Amino acid sequence: MAMNHFIISTLTCLLVLIPTSAAPHRERHVEVTDDDVESEQSLIALYKKWLSVYRTQDEYFGSTDYDWEGENTLFKRYSIFKNNVMFIHAANKRGNVTYTLGLNKFADLSNEDFRATYTRPFQNKGVRKERGVTTQSLSGENGSQSLPSAVDWRKSEAVTGKDAPLVVIDGYEDVPANNEDALMKAVSHQPVSVAIEAGGLYFQFYSKGVFSGSCGTDLDHGVAIVGYGKTSEGDKHWIVKNSWGTDWGDGGYIKMKRTNGEGLCGINKLASFPVKVSTNPSLEESDSLINLHLGRKSRQSSINMAKIK
Repeated sequence: MAMNHFIISTLTCLLVLIPTSAAPHRERHVEVTDDDVESEQSLIALYKKWLSVYRTQDEYFGSTDYDWEGENTLFKRYSIFKNNVMFIHAANKRGNVTYTLGLNKFADLSNEDFRATYTRPFQNKGVRKERGVTTQSLSGENGSQSLPSAVDWRKSEAVTGKDAPLVVIDGYEDVPANNEDALMKAVSHQPVSVAIEAGGLYFQFYSKGVFSGSCGTDLDHGVAIVGYGKTSEGDKHWIVKNSWGTDWGDGGYIKMKRTNGEGLCGINKLASFPVKVSTNPSLEESDSLINLHLGRKSRQSSINMAKIK
């Protein structure tokens, strides 16, 4: 009881120290050291450090005014944060592990809250419909012997946030399920969309290295494979781009161990990529398509506004 009173009193003091505006953009995780988990005081100090990077008063309480509800929120989030810190510290202490966990923006979320917000179980994930067109064989019958030993589409600016000329996609090709060689062949041509199970604690706090689990194969999140390779230690991996921002993982990416069958986290189960057979539209045709799209959006906005009124 006395310890809880100490924690609440200390956290109350933190209320005035939480920034009212967002901290400068950070792309690296807050590390957990042995000293951080020595005592309640050191854990609170770590929480203060984490708050200064990832949270504002408005994010926690909706306003900068102190109230009892805000105090309860802070205490609840600190308790979750503390449990996550202990999990990360213990996970990083394991021997023979090829990846590291760290405190990111999800550190005050329980795994249940995290999964409810950032993942969604795939419906009818066992059914693959015929769609689009097929332009190349991905059977993988010849194995991966003739493929490049490493591919990274980021270096070719195939993965970028920059604006690009309009391209019309003719369809999609599905990669044969549970076939690592076929998936490698597809990735050697272009980035590939895949589904994985991303709701586990280890995935939630991934920081760097070649991720090897723990995770299941119940698909709940879509990502993109943008390359593959092998570390100097011989760890084969996929280079995967996530959609949770650059302040998750290794700058928004994760290296995932390459395996046969369904693959780590089910990554080999449901892969596909866009294909193009016809020529791209001319600049005049592109402008017409863009104007048509904008016109539809404008009309839809007018309809929505009319419904609101």
